[in-house]
Amino acid sequence: MVAQLDRMLPRAHWRASPANVAAAALVVGAVLCAGLSLGTRLLGVEPFVTLFAVTSEQNVPTWYAVVLLLITGLIMVGVGALTPRSQPRLRWGWWVAALVLIALSIDELASLHERLGSYGASLVDASGLLHFAWVVPGLAVALVPVAALAYLGSRLPRPIAVELLAGLGIFLAAAFGLEMLGGLVLDQIGDGHLYALTATTEELLEMVGVIAMLHAAARMLVVARVGSGLTVTYAPPELPTTASRDGLADCVEPVGPDPA
Repeated sequence: MVAQLDRMLPRAHWRASPANVAAAALVVGAVLCAGLSLGTRLLGVEPFVTLFAVTSEQNVPTWYAVVLLLITGLIMVGVGALTPRSQPRLRWGWWVAALVLIALSIDELASLHERLGSYGASLVDASGLLHFAWVVPGLAVALVPVAALAYLGSRLPRPIAVELLAGLGIFLAAAFGLEMLGGLVLDQIGDGHLYALTATTEELLEMVGVIAMLHAAARMLVVARVGSGLTVTYAPPELPTTASRDGLADCVEPVGPDPA
């Protein structure tokens, strides 16, 4: 009876495609960075606090975030290059999005956005939710990636567009929303455990958002084995293919009883 029910009920399984495995590994790396940052902070384990603290720069979490953004941008460059020449607007959409991600990686490395703090402080009272006053001019700057990825998403298959824009939404919600919440905590309570938790959550969600965008871009490609090597081809989800799909749409799929 149990065996019969097991055959009748839909099941799900994880397909170990390159994009899925890579995305899972990157998420694990992000969680490790966040865990080490928070754990070493709470335990006060020096010199590892400085090495992993998300509240400081030029350390392991910073470099991990920079690499994630850079790799995502480079994948988008590749997707644009493989997009058929008959779709020039889509090609340029990928390349503009790639430029945005690469620019964000440079910003993450050099903390350029924080240099907007003095300008923001001249516009608003830098306290409470606006303790980090850079968020005020930063919101205007954020319109650029929003516009670039919204344009790209409007030309993509719906599943890809949803994941891409969801990733951007998670990234921006963390970068601005949790940054503002962290500023309020820092302003009202100080640099304690609650602020460390808020800042760590912010960085973790930023990384997860970037990984979602990376995975969305990778889903536009298919990796197939040709002889003893591999080939990468452009194959959006709506295009039929006999190759192993490199995407989230195939991560989880229902498996019912065999057709008669």
